[in-house]
Amino acid sequence: MFTGYWSRVRLLRKLILIVVLFLILPVLVSGYYLFSTSLPLAQKESREMLETVAYQLNENIEYRIIGYQNILMQLSLDSGITATLTQQYRSLQEEVTGLQQINAAVNRIRSYFPMKTIQFYKSNDTLHEDGGTVLNLEKAETKSWYPPMEDNDKQFYWYFEWKTDGSEPSLHLSKWLVDYLSNEKFGLIHVEVTNRALFDQITNPLALKKGQVRRGRRPWQSARRLSGSAGRRRYRQDSVLAKGLRIESRLVYGEDRRRAEHDRLRYEPSGLEGRDDRQPGGVLEEAAVGQKKRPSSSACCSSS
Repeated sequence: MFTGYWSRVRLLRKLILIVVLFLILPVLVSGYYLFSTSLPLAQKESREMLETVAYQLNENIEYRIIGYQNILMQLSLDSGITATLTQQYRSLQEEVTGLQQINAAVNRIRSYFPMKTIQFYKSNDTLHEDGGTVLNLEKAETKSWYPPMEDNDKQFYWYFEWKTDGSEPSLHLSKWLVDYLSNEKFGLIHVEVTNRALFDQITNPLALKKGQVRRGRRPWQSARRLSGSAGRRRYRQDSVLAKGLRIESRLVYGEDRRRAEHDRLRYEPSGLEGRDDRQPGGVLEEAAVGQKKRPSSSACCSSS
């Protein structure tokens, strides 16, 4: 019966049936089988990859928080800052000098590390607050990050603040300033770090103070928008400017190398054991003395 029916089917229909039965159906069956077996493996690999990324992100954030903690520790152990916050002042000039020293140190730190605020809260009544960096300890009691510092005695305190106004959240790090001789607290140091500074892989240290960094265009990119003689003239100007900058950088680099070589020849020991070139009796001083004792060429000519 099937043979008789197959003999009556036309050639085109036979080809279609053969393609469907022996090509399309096996491909569909094998594809479904491969998909069903490879889907769990793909899900497992994706899960492991996400876990690795989350672990690396956690390590990066922890590393940055530890870095900020080290900065707080260095500031709390700085003898100059401790003396400025604890000494008794008798004149306004001494207070201004101490506050300027603290502000200079804070500005140097903020130029390298993206911190929103660095504040010192002090209990010294003879030192007036400047309203920005050095404040009275009573003002810290009104902050949202201060209550955990009263209940627990820890080395560092963390407080993550979510802003209700839609602004960027920030992390607050605080540490008590303790006089280790008398074991008394004379203030605290507080640092506020934004969410961007913690999660961005590449952060501009000055972005929080001077805006965003704009990437400069190359000469052919800036001249591409212009056409005709204006574009060629702009391209030549940019090329000359870039060439001048390269020459200037080479000159500065060469000058730095010459200074480093001069300092190395000046301060590096000359290979003699137990002798210092910078101390009296060193090699440099003996060379200078020998050069002073050497008669000049004009004196030799006059004597002859």
